[in-house]
Amino acid sequence: MAIIDKHIRVAVELITDYDFNEPFHHYLNRFFKQNRQMGSQDRKTVRNACYGYFRFGNALKELSVEEKIRLLFWSQGVLNDFPLSAKYLPEKDLETFIQNSEKGFDEYFPCSTNISKKVGLEELCKNHLKHGKVFFRKTAKGKMIHQDFISESGAVKIADNLFSIDSATSLNSFVNNGLIQIQDIASQKICTAIEIGKKCWDICAGSGGKTLHLHDIHPNTSFFVSDIRESIIQNLQLRAKSYALQEFPYAVINLEERQQSINFSKNNSEIQIGEQYFDTIISDVPCTGSGVWGRNPENLLGFDCSMIEKYSKQQQTIVQNALPFLKKGGKLHYITCSVFERENEGHIDFFEKRGFKLLQHRYYNFQNEGGDIMFCASYLKE
Repeated sequence: MAIIDKHIRVAVELITDYDFNEPFHHYLNRFFKQNRQMGSQDRKTVRNACYGYFRFGNALKELSVEEKIRLLFWSQGVLNDFPLSAKYLPEKDLETFIQNSEKGFDEYFPCSTNISKKVGLEELCKNHLKHGKVFFRKTAKGKMIHQDFISESGAVKIADNLFSIDSATSLNSFVNNGLIQIQDIASQKICTAIEIGKKCWDICAGSGGKTLHLHDIHPNTSFFVSDIRESIIQNLQLRAKSYALQEFPYAVINLEERQQSINFSKNNSEIQIGEQYFDTIISDVPCTGSGVWGRNPENLLGFDCSMIEKYSKQQQTIVQNALPFLKKGGKLHYITCSVFERENEGHIDFFEKRGFKLLQHRYYNFQNEGGDIMFCASYLKE
């Protein structure tokens, strides 16, 4: 058996056994750790086969897992012979191949009737067939390094302190040394567009990408961070330290429950915050993540459409419980990485009925540049 056939067999088994209960990269990395005899090229080929299969989405359902992988490898020039019957048009470009198939892109993207009309469905589907880019910026620490480490990495400068690079490039040494922050172009554009007051609370801070970027832009603002996960808040603080920043006041809280006050910790001391304290609230809330499925395309096959409504209700609850801590005249920036209307502009009426005036809203769609799609709406508390 040719080595490529062995790789295809391994990929088929991995995909067939995958239950979608965890991100595919965790599942795949665990398999590689258990099979250390596989060399780097073996792992690269199997990873390409698996993710290439997922990038077909729900298109060409009549093909088996193996047939889709062989079609992928044929389009990439890995296999010489066209692997399908004569009834299929042998187009090297998978985008054209799917477009010319019986159902085209009509069934490619899950829950497609829920996609916002401001997001083009066909372009959305086509871009998922492509490999994205990795975007990053220099941190304050990185800007002080005179060595031109950016050019040495092979990165391309897109705008002031915005760079892109091939997704296969390892940037670990730059990240670990606190010289760069990996952050998608859509997220970076949002950070540079929104207005921030003197006291800002990031209510679902995660690992802190936006807070760290906003601090770089607004160094005189006092940033407070919170999340339901203590481990990820600790990771945020470690990132801040690696960038030569001081610890942010933080709280580990569940905003799905009403809060009378919030106790933030900093340097082993406690700061109790009451209502109408913050000038700005950043609410990058949990969502379906459908705007970043280009990076984890297994969701094109494993997503349950009922989750859209579940996330929508969770988003409203989280933001509603945070709103009392925003001053009158303060600004709420509501952010998701979703393309589904119900999670985005579908909330406008909900916020307006609670005394918020919509200032602006838009989709930050950078798929054509190899980036993500994000949504941001800014409101004024009247």
